[in-house]
Amino acid sequence: MTRQGILRVVAAVSGALAAALAARSLAEGVEAIDVRSHHLTHAGLILGGAVAALALAAANRSPVPPPEKPQWLLPAIFAPLGGMVLMVPTFYPYMNAHPVIHVLSHFGHIIAGFTAAWCGERYRARIGWTTALFLEAMAVGAAFGFGVTR
Repeated sequence: MTRQGILRVVAAVSGALAAALAARSLAEGVEAIDVRSHHLTHAGLILGGAVAALALAAANRSPVPPPEKPQWLLPAIFAPLGGMVLMVPTFYPYMNAHPVIHVLSHFGHIIAGFTAAWCGERYRARIGWTTALFLEAMAVGAAFGFGVTR
């Protein structure tokens, strides 16, 4: 198998695992977990989306670096913001009472991770790594910060 093929398999497996983790909460029903654990679950979902995007971007990278594409910068910046909005603990009681919305928010984390990484890479090579790492760091940091009781 070629390097591109391996990267595409990594992207597919990462995306599938993240989707399965997101859908798991619908299959299992409402599960009361603490905010810290919930934020760390979100970090895992974001990571799955980001890894899928970065693997796809690497598989499709041309040998000659393309010029910057500024139209991709705004989605790369706003995706992490959207991911953080989905993590506001104030929304958790409503989402726990509405399992379908809860699952959709989990898919939102995957999409935020994918969008931050993919659009960052489309803007300029290696920027997707940076935006994905910042989003992941914010998600992990949130587990030990806002809305978390000590």
